[in-house]
Amino acid sequence: MGRDSGLRKKSARAVSRAPAPRIINEISAQVTTLSLHKYGNLVIQSVLEHCTHKRPVLEQLLDNVPTLVTDKYGCYVIQHMIEHGLPEDRERIVRSLQGDIMKYAQDKFGSLVIEKCFACGTADQKKALFDNVCGG
Repeated sequence: MGRDSGLRKKSARAVSRAPAPRIINEISAQVTTLSLHKYGNLVIQSVLEHCTHKRPVLEQLLDNVPTLVTDKYGCYVIQHMIEHGLPEDRERIVRSLQGDIMKYAQDKFGSLVIEKCFACGTADQKKALFDNVCGG
């Protein structure tokens, strides 16, 4: 855990020092791939935390929620978005999960994302997920 923490700090420093558009341009073609990587997911999380022009990165992540949710490292990126992201992005994530919520709830990593939705979601989002579980 210490190694990941150190990498996260180094990644955050690098992201905060470089011009945001340059970072976004460098990673834009690899957002999903980086999110699925042991160390790449830390870079993406740092971009989400420290860059102001991150909408292109967010859009790629939001377009790939089903892939990321069940991945060992991708689930951390989605959890980060749920906890620290904009309400409308959280809403899109919840909507992406609703169709297959039982599949995600039974998945080792997907269940962590569902848990984060219940911890950080609005009352309406929690109700929608709960209704989906009970009806699904």
